[in-house]
Amino acid sequence: MRFKKHLRYGVEIKWDGKTGGFVEAHRHRFRLDTPEEWGGLAQGPCPDELLAASMGGCLLTTLLHFARRMDARPRNVDVRVSIDIALRGAEGYRIRGVEVSFIVEADEENLELLKRCAEWAVKYCHITRSLEEAMPLKVDLKVRLGQ
Repeated sequence: MRFKKHLRYGVEIKWDGKTGGFVEAHRHRFRLDTPEEWGGLAQGPCPDELLAASMGGCLLTTLLHFARRMDARPRNVDVRVSIDIALRGAEGYRIRGVEVSFIVEADEENLELLKRCAEWAVKYCHITRSLEEAMPLKVDLKVRLGQ
């Protein structure tokens, strides 16, 4: 498999006429909205939730990429991302930190191989690696035998 040296992705967002909009990304369309606490209708995830989903999704898909290449199938994968946001006076809101819980469950025969794949996912996830330079990021990785 050859890897492209450069990738470019984009989205188009159109206002819904209310408190959110519709995102078009390649062949997918979904809604985003303002949270209720900010006067929104909360008819879709807010941008902060989409950022958390991007970070967790990158870790997941990077793990799955390595697992496919190594012919190892996880039993289950659970990624939880929490973003801590705080008001900083006139500067406005800033992300103070991100915590990620990344749990991979495996059969005994794939446990060691999936440990390596999960470590590679943390090391090579381009979204979390890029963002960790801008905000504190903690990834709690656990690889264990599946139930």
